[in-house]
Amino acid sequence: MFRAIGTCQGQSDTVLNKLDGDANSGALRDGIIWNFGSLLILASTGLVLQVVIGAAYGAADLGVFNQVFAWYITASQLAVLGVHFSVLKHLSAGGLSQTELGCVCTAGLLLAALFGAVVAVALYFSAGAIGAMVDSSPVAHGVAIAAPGLFFFSLNKVAIAILNGQKRMRAFAIWQAMRPVLLLTGAVLLVVTDVAGIWLAGILTAAEIVLFVLLLPVIATILRASPWSSVWQWLRRHGRFGTRSAPSGLLSELNTRVDVLVLGVFTSDTVVGLYSFAAMLAEGVAQTLI
Repeated sequence: MFRAIGTCQGQSDTVLNKLDGDANSGALRDGIIWNFGSLLILASTGLVLQVVIGAAYGAADLGVFNQVFAWYITASQLAVLGVHFSVLKHLSAGGLSQTELGCVCTAGLLLAALFGAVVAVALYFSAGAIGAMVDSSPVAHGVAIAAPGLFFFSLNKVAIAILNGQKRMRAFAIWQAMRPVLLLTGAVLLVVTDVAGIWLAGILTAAEIVLFVLLLPVIATILRASPWSSVWQWLRRHGRFGTRSAPSGLLSELNTRVDVLVLGVFTSDTVVGLYSFAAMLAEGVAQTLI
């Protein structure tokens, strides 16, 4: 959970972007401080989220949630398919007119919407097969209710990459930290309202929807009416760049989730819950080095 759907990858992208493009040491320091603070929020809310779910619902429900999260975070890399990398790369290079900037962002969001919708539908209809593979109907239910969140996740990922590419580091840090805060808030609301643990995975979808609504006014100031011919050219460029860069993100997420996925196949939800809590602590130490 410390990675919170690829956030640490985004943090490292930010630092590299700043080092490459910002000669002002004060701005660089400010950007790093804000993003380090964002990472601290990410780590602390990830820990509290696990504690809240484990204490309120037990190891079995925690195991179900973490299995759903593992499938969700892996599928999320296919949902965005590296488009955010392409948007970040071309925006951070600079030299774009306002019209070109609008085309880059519009094309990125359109492509993200397409990929996100396809993968969300595919994961939804795969929920039954996933549940049968891990011999857990709660996991199948969780995957089904989390799947729609991939559509909004893909859009949010590109929107935040736009802020990153424009070197709006303070805004980037705040919006990156918003996702885990929303996840924790959702979990607390479920506990307070005494909602059954089988609905825990719904916070993945709810958090992305809320984040998308909050981001809309920010991104609306960047998007402009753009000629379709230019948008089409950027759709192709984003598609080529994104599909080449996507494997790195996919393999990175698989590397951190493969243990939970494998244990889900061979053990019970309770065992996965106990293991994933301990693994989360170890992962937190590793992410501190990053």
